[in-house]
Amino acid sequence: MSGNYNFARDSLQWSDVVISGNTNVLKGLTNLQLNALFTPYEINFKTKRRIDQKLIDRSTNKKLLQLVSFNAGLNTSLSFSQIKGLFKGNSTSETAAEEVKKEKQQIQRALPSLASLFDNLRFSHALTMNTEKTAAGRDSFFIGAHSLYISGSIPLSKNWNFNIGSISYDFVAKALVYPSFSFSRDLHCWNMNFAWYPDNGVYSFFIGVKSGSLNFLKYDYTQPYIPRF
Repeated sequence: MSGNYNFARDSLQWSDVVISGNTNVLKGLTNLQLNALFTPYEINFKTKRRIDQKLIDRSTNKKLLQLVSFNAGLNTSLSFSQIKGLFKGNSTSETAAEEVKKEKQQIQRALPSLASLFDNLRFSHALTMNTEKTAAGRDSFFIGAHSLYISGSIPLSKNWNFNIGSISYDFVAKALVYPSFSFSRDLHCWNMNFAWYPDNGVYSFFIGVKSGSLNFLKYDYTQPYIPRF
């Protein structure tokens, strides 16, 4: 909670009051964020500007503060291995270090099981809900953002990986947002990568030496982006 009083100003000396907080729910899988903005002054809702008249000085319906806006956000992130654990009844309180260790072990397996191929995929969900005042002074509720994201990699073999850099679906805009895919190959002392961004119609190719002292030995090509009109 925050707010202040400015002695140097000759009007609107009280600032808005901001109340915010966050917590983890659903066994730590989801992060909940809350933010509320209050003002001690009257508001011209058509112009969204404060009027130098305090609510406490009203002749009737006196109050200290009035709500200007409120938003709540829910962010959930789950790996495929965690989803499997939920169906198996396993605990979801696994630390990030333990999860990363298990993911590396999955990649290192020469012949992974079919289910383990997807253990490095991560599914994320973001939802933002907002309340604001309309020009008539009424509360208006709307969904500010609502998206589902998929990212991660699928080991096709010991040295080949199929990477999903960013695929998301925006439920508000009802459209896919900047999907990207890539194939990477471990060539022992070299790395090779081919990436494709279908939304922009751009691709890139890279091959280079792993060694830091010889990292100048590389070929890196990125197709220039041409805006679509």
